[in-house]
Amino acid sequence: MRLVDGFQLRLALKTHELRRDAAIKQFQDSLMAFPGETKPAPTTLDTTIAEAERAIVQLQVAQMRYNLNVLVEVGTERMTLAAAIKEVGGWGRAEKRWRSAMPADRPRAGRLYASREQSRSKDAEHASPTLPQEQVLQGAHTATRIAAKYRAAIAKGNAKSVPVGEIGLDPELLE
Repeated sequence: MRLVDGFQLRLALKTHELRRDAAIKQFQDSLMAFPGETKPAPTTLDTTIAEAERAIVQLQVAQMRYNLNVLVEVGTERMTLAAAIKEVGGWGRAEKRWRSAMPADRPRAGRLYASREQSRSKDAEHASPTLPQEQVLQGAHTATRIAAKYRAAIAKGNAKSVPVGEIGLDPELLE
């Protein structure tokens, strides 16, 4: 019984994408040749592209099944790897939002915590932060910590092996 993990699926996908992309790059150039110049036949390249596309589709479907088959734990919650992958996106965006709200080492125009000294006009009205710096730092810390938990769970989930038959994968696509 042949086993596969998420990392092997991703590597196989990248391999077939590389094969497809290389053939696509050669295709246009193969349509014209000078006398005596040897190039791959466009029909051969087109066949290579089509085979790679078919393999990519089959691998992507198998990857979806794998992601739905594998269970991971994030804190005390159990979920599918697919759910964890979707959840981490939101937490990554939250992490980015909070990090962009953090004070900069040196104030820049438009930053939340730009200092009043950056203004040259004494009559200018200045906006004040709506949250204390400590609360912004806590928000960034919390989002980063939770995103890291999801990323760790995803890495562990991708290391789990399942039989290729469970995800409907032709083992030859892994070669």
